[in-house]
Order: sequence, then C-alpha cells, then structure tokens
Amino acid sequence: MKPRHVFNRLFLWIVVATAFAWSNPGRSFAFADAIGVDFSKTDLDRLLFRTIKSAGKGNWSFESGYLRASIPAGKTDRPPMRLSAQVRLEGDFTIEAGYSIAKLPRPKSGDGRNNLEISIATATGFVTLFRNVEVGPGDLYGYYIHKNSGDDLYERTPTTDSSGILRLSRKNGRLTFECGENWSDLRTIGEVEFDKSPITETALQVLPYQTTDALDVRFDRFTIKADRIVKLQDLNASGSTSVWKWVVAALFSLIGIGAIARGSRSKSERS
Repeated sequence: MKPRHVFNRLFLWIVVATAFAWSNPGRSFAFADAIGVDFSKTDLDRLLFRTIKSAGKGNWSFESGYLRASIPAGKTDRPPMRLSAQVRLEGDFTIEAGYSIAKLPRPKSGDGRNNLEISIATATGFVTLFRNVEVGPGDLYGYYIHKNSGDDLYERTPTTDSSGILRLSRKNGRLTFECGENWSDLRTIGEVEFDKSPITETALQVLPYQTTDALDVRFDRFTIKADRIVKLQDLNASGSTSVWKWVVAALFSLIGIGAIARGSRSKSERS
C-alpha cells in the first residue's frame, strides 16, 4: 500500500474517532446513575465522601452497623456536621437516607432547633429535608428552601418517629419531600417548583441551630440516584488528561492533513 493511502486511512480513522468522542462526552469522565452506601460496612470511600466535623468538636464514627454523628454540648454558634458526597447531580434525582435518633433533645427556649437532614445546594440556593425538634411545636418533619433571590420557604408537620426514612427527589424541576417510619408508610409532606440546574452539593447533616444541646444521630444508609452523577474526583483527575488527549488528536490530524497535501503535490509533479 502506498504511503499516501496509509496516511489517508489514518486521517479518516482520526476523524471518526474524534466525532465518536464528541458524541459520547460521558466517556471522557466517570459517570454513574446510582450510589448506595450501606453503613453496616466500615469501608467508607474517602474520595467519594467527605466528613466535616462541627468546629472540631463533633465526631463521625461507625458503631453497631450505623454511621454515628455525635456532637457534645457547646456554644450556640456551632456549625453543622456534614457527610458530603463529592458528586454533581444532573437532571432528575432521588436521595434517600435512613436514620435513628439516640439524642435529639427539645431546646429549652428561644428560636433554637436540633436537626438531622438531607441537604442539597445549587447555584441558586439550597434545600434541606429534615427531622427536627423545636421549642414550640416539638417533634417535626419539614423542609426549608432558600433561594439567593431571597424567597425562602419553611414548612413543617408533626411526627413521633424516632427512626425512619427521608426522601428528597426532583422530577422536571419539581421537588418532592417524603418521610416516614418505614418504606411502606412514606408520605409526601410537600411538592415545590424549584429549577433544573445541577446539584453542586449533596450531604447528610446534623445541626444544633442556636442551641447548646448534645446530639447523637445514626444513619444506616445513604442512596443517591440521578439521570447523571458526576464524581468530582474523577472529573478533576481526568480534566487535564482529557485536554492533552484533544491536543494529541489535533496534532495527529495536522500530520494527516500534511501527509495528504504532500502526497497530492508528489502526484502532480510526477504527472
């Protein structure tokens, strides 16, 4: 086979491969549609999940088949403890968490409340679905929506559950909040139009809001399902590599074009 034909075929292969890559962008990164964590196992993926303590005072630990979040008594300005999934969610999604309460006391006075919750954030604000205890109404399920535009929504409903399930989902930009003591009695406590923007943070959270109380909460599962889940560590690790892949592909394309041009000149000179 003549060199010109070899270069022609090489160039054609590069064009086809490049078009395939552009039409399958998910192949450049690591994507999944579900992440499920069973906290009866102690092998938490530290690349996939980040634990954040409450000002260095609280503690995340594995005990008796649970992931335990414990916060000692302290000042009223303590930040939340978080188990943050290092992912970005795109499209529709469902987030579920199973919990049990060892210590979630009712605040003695004021506007304080003690919460365990699923928390999500977008570029436009954040949302929480919670089980909490407040001074006036007592034990509650509820949700809080904060938008950067200033439009907040805070809804609550009474409960006596000391263990149960929280489920937060989005479909076509509409959020649905569900909770219950077990899977068979999950009930919807609210549906709200939100938006379709990517979820930039997904977390389990334990929050002593304006209280001095000690909290002790256990989680037995944390499940995330979405149209598209982008693992951020894979995105960061492969980003620069992908750039170099495109640079190399461009260089090969230039080589192929140059080879074709030289072959054409040689043919014209012989003729």
